[in-house]
Amino acid sequence: MKHQVKAGISNLSISKFIMHVRYVLTMLTGNSNFPNLPYSIPEMEADVNALDSLSQQVAAGNRLVKGSRDETHINLRKKVNTTALYVNATSFGNIAVLESSGFELVKSPTPKSIPDIITKLECINLNPMGSVKVSWKASKERDFYVLEMRTGEGLNATWEEVEHTTKNHCVVTGLEFRQDVYFRVSAVNPAGRSQWSDVAMLVIQ
Repeated sequence: MKHQVKAGISNLSISKFIMHVRYVLTMLTGNSNFPNLPYSIPEMEADVNALDSLSQQVAAGNRLVKGSRDETHINLRKKVNTTALYVNATSFGNIAVLESSGFELVKSPTPKSIPDIITKLECINLNPMGSVKVSWKASKERDFYVLEMRTGEGLNATWEEVEHTTKNHCVVTGLEFRQDVYFRVSAVNPAGRSQWSDVAMLVIQ
């Protein structure tokens, strides 16, 4: 993933937005990494000072300037976002250059690893006869689980897929009375599939 700074900052309160903009302007002032800013530093400083003044007036109870405050906020936010896009385009993903702008870096998602092997696989008989509940310890790394079952042992006993599920349990029905059944489960995510769990065995009753 190419490194870049955040352009969208609409989630900040006005007071935090003002602090953020002033910090960015301090970092951009005289910064040779960004010689052709889309808006001049004095222009944006005047805008943020106007927003700060209007916000203080609204906080003091002057509701008549609320509309002007909101309009100033929106316009300045557009300028800041445009400046962030310029920073991204100019830096070519260089982290040191991006950090020198004062903008916050976009956090790269931590790549997922292959899930660990599933543990605590258990199965119990349910009513009506021929139904089994299979459960196991949940895995935080999984996107979903694959449950497999086989009946009996020996060369003719093959594993068959029973269910894909995001839950850490599954009810299996239609099993034969006094039949030996075996279950195993694995966890799957984009990085791959875990090893199969230990096998759990149950006699259908």
